[in-house]
Amino acid sequence: MEINYDEDVSQNPFLEKLRNYYEPTLRLAAHEGWIVCVPRRGTFTKDILYKEDVEEHILIPNYEMSETSFRSLNNKNVKLLNRILTVNYETSDSYSVRLLFEETFYNEGSWKYRIWCIEGPINCESLSSHNHLTTIMNLQDAINLLWSEINEKICNSLELNIKEFQQIYSNIEDTSLETLKDSVFQLYSNCIEMILQDKFNDTSNTSTYLIQNIKIAVETYILHALRKTLQKSISIYMADDDANLNKIIRNLTDLKFDDLGIHLNLRTNIHRGKLELSHIVCYMTVLEKLECLRRSIRYISQGVSSISSDDLLPILVYLVIKTSLSNWIAQITFIKHFRFSACSINESDELAYLTTSLEAAVEYIKSGALMEKNRISQVSDSEQKLQNENEQRTSLDYLFTCITKGDLSEVENLLSSDIINLYNHVPLCHPLCTCESCEVSLAKNRLLNRPTVSSKNEHGSTALHIASFHGKVNIVDYLLNHGADTNITDNDSLTPLHCALMKGHQNIVLLLLHANANPIIVDNYENTALHLASDRGHEGCVKALLYFAEHTNLYLNVNSPNTDGDTPLHRASKWGYLGIIEVLLEYGADCKIKNKWGQTSFDVAQGERVKILLQRIAPNVLVPSTIKVHHSSPILQLSLKTENKIKSKCSSDINITVQINKLFSAISEGDIHLTNYYLGWSNQNEQMTVRSDLCHPLCYCERCAPMHEYSEKKNKIPAAVFNSYNDNGKTVLHIASIVGSLEIIQLLLDAGADVNVTTKFEGHTPLHLACSANKIQAVKIILDCGVCNINAKDFNGDTPLHLAIRNANIRIVELLIRSGANTNIRNLQNVTPRLLLEKQNSKEVIRILKCDSLEIH
Repeated sequence: MEINYDEDVSQNPFLEKLRNYYEPTLRLAAHEGWIVCVPRRGTFTKDILYKEDVEEHILIPNYEMSETSFRSLNNKNVKLLNRILTVNYETSDSYSVRLLFEETFYNEGSWKYRIWCIEGPINCESLSSHNHLTTIMNLQDAINLLWSEINEKICNSLELNIKEFQQIYSNIEDTSLETLKDSVFQLYSNCIEMILQDKFNDTSNTSTYLIQNIKIAVETYILHALRKTLQKSISIYMADDDANLNKIIRNLTDLKFDDLGIHLNLRTNIHRGKLELSHIVCYMTVLEKLECLRRSIRYISQGVSSISSDDLLPILVYLVIKTSLSNWIAQITFIKHFRFSACSINESDELAYLTTSLEAAVEYIKSGALMEKNRISQVSDSEQKLQNENEQRTSLDYLFTCITKGDLSEVENLLSSDIINLYNHVPLCHPLCTCESCEVSLAKNRLLNRPTVSSKNEHGSTALHIASFHGKVNIVDYLLNHGADTNITDNDSLTPLHCALMKGHQNIVLLLLHANANPIIVDNYENTALHLASDRGHEGCVKALLYFAEHTNLYLNVNSPNTDGDTPLHRASKWGYLGIIEVLLEYGADCKIKNKWGQTSFDVAQGERVKILLQRIAPNVLVPSTIKVHHSSPILQLSLKTENKIKSKCSSDINITVQINKLFSAISEGDIHLTNYYLGWSNQNEQMTVRSDLCHPLCYCERCAPMHEYSEKKNKIPAAVFNSYNDNGKTVLHIASIVGSLEIIQLLLDAGADVNVTTKFEGHTPLHLACSANKIQAVKIILDCGVCNINAKDFNGDTPLHLAIRNANIRIVELLIRSGANTNIRNLQNVTPRLLLEKQNSKEVIRILKCDSLEIH
């Protein structure tokens, strides 16, 4: 399921021709209650609407058979199932078209008739031959189309134009965004004009569909060729905007589904959609980025009939906040300004709709409305907890609610030791009773219901934690004056100082520091106070910590690593906080320190201005491929726990070959349990295992969010596993594809395995091997990955379609063709899949070729 396509059907050329030339037929359809099918704008390219075209697009309901059965005016049987119209469904010549949406129209006599807007003409023979070109989904599709539609001379001219542009505008990243956009658009226009003049003498009689596809292909090819320049330029322009957005996002990590009103039936696949959308930074063209966004929404909407715009916006807001990307503004700017191929035909298409929706989600986050809404939600949640009559009320709950609301007077009353109030709250036999029962009641009240400054809730939080987190400086001051422990920790080893730093309350940070709060204490993930302030973008808090340490002679290690090996500089670099980076570097932060993934601060920085700053401060920090390994740093003090981890890692590296061999064996036998074990996961679903110490399984509050992030990082499969070959030159994904183990294939793909990795000796991709092994379900999963190159060639020039045809597996052949496999690609023997299919000359083959709009010679 995808977002509903929409257009103004009243302006559809097909319907206009029907009204102008076949008004009696349209009047009859309205009178009889027939249904008029209208191909979506841009798909019906005939200049003349013939009678047979009209008859096959008007459906007569056949209620005698079922409510989903119809007969066209030219006597073809049609069935509607799951919004798919299937024509001649009882024969081998059946073909299908998707129903997009329905509308009701009225003619001049006030007779109403139903309109079904469909994906394309209801009979594939009524299309021009160009209209069934493979839909362009990625760079490879664009290249295939250009090679098939333009000659070698024009290809060379296209390359020459791009090279000349790069030479003339070698420093184009120093120009304004508008100048950059205009320059690239001029290059695009020149290339399009050159191709169309060479290929078509008269474009008025040419398929609009083909021209549009050529425009998309040229745009994709140019943007990929200029990817480095464009990426660098836009990153510089949008650095400040992205950093400001990141600061807002990092302070909304506790946002939950209920806070955004996301429907229950859309929450199931949110994790899969988030994983897909996180790959958007890997793509270098507008087309590929938009396809990534579309796939993400499709994953989320699986099993749902439709998603309205009201449903989509909160989903996109949630994804932007949770995907941990640091350059959303740059991504949207690139998509908006460099989609040159958009035209009147597709201005309102699904991709344009998704672009507008994503931009709206980001603008909503930038507005700060969520920050205020989240603050109010936290207060109302505390009040709701007390209002729930089915839940036990304690005075500690009430105390924390009063702190959240900032009610100092009530906090003072609750923490006072007035013995009269104590007795008034306990039911006694009589006011002066000292019997055993009353003494027990008084004792319980003292221990349970009378909170103190040291009382903790189920999460281990004290009153000082809550007041520091919510920025209630007057209450913090009161608690400190009444003996609150500034260094007390909760269940996650967070101190009140940590809580204040998370939310950027600089005044409370200074108050706690002067009350002897220890900034060196680390949480469960070895994050220091400096880590948390740097990660959330609170520059004032970072300065307060460092200045305080400097003037009190307190040792504060700015290069302290957390469990992932990230230093505060890593966190600030990732989110583009230039001010924090400069302060950290001033106080001795080391750019060359690597985290456990082997990344320096330069590596994790996605903003170009951050990289420029790091290179200026530390000239030896170059691109990742040239960074030298530094095994030690004199100012880096490793904890005993960290040293033990390093020793453990070194020990595991010695045995990694043995472990990988065992992994290959487990995958070849299709043993999911052993596979998970050798990958370091104790069971099949460990990556989705719910921790018992979370508020609830989907909670992303301040306490639970780090646990989710740590769990995701902990479960990452080492790159060595994906890149290792067995003796036959195959990787783990190759073996899983041959075996056809769906769970293992999905597990590896979700964890980041390269779906297009090739074998050493044959050049086979996982799709090649799944087709050779006749594993159709494995083929479906691999194709569903989105970035799969369906037309990849092996060392013999064969595509997966070549291999599937040789195996005579018609189901896989049809699946590949419907998914966009090119039937005209030639292997080294100059044989195309189309030629192999024609040799078989069976009814099934004829039907497949017919649906692909290929002429059989």
